[in-house]
Amino acid sequence: MTALLGRDGVTVEDLFLPPEDAAARAVHWAAETGQDVREGPLLELLRIERPERSAEELFFAFLDRLGVESLPAEPCRDLSYRESDAFQPSGAVCGKR
Repeated sequence: MTALLGRDGVTVEDLFLPPEDAAARAVHWAAETGQDVREGPLLELLRIERPERSAEELFFAFLDRLGVESLPAEPCRDLSYRESDAFQPSGAVCGKR
């Protein structure tokens, strides 16, 4: 990624906040939603230089530390499309147990 960005003189640091700033903004955002989030656990994730987990796993760990609830494990059912629905799935049922 760095090599591709370097062609235009843009660096990774130009595009992303430093971990401290990103964590502080995330804590502020979480507080606005009523979540009590500590900065330390977020910084721990943001400072990982050579992760052993995938980006997806790190992303979901970050969301978890922000207090964002995960989606239900049960997939949506009956998402058949009808032209009369325009863009609405017919009878979609998600997360009901």
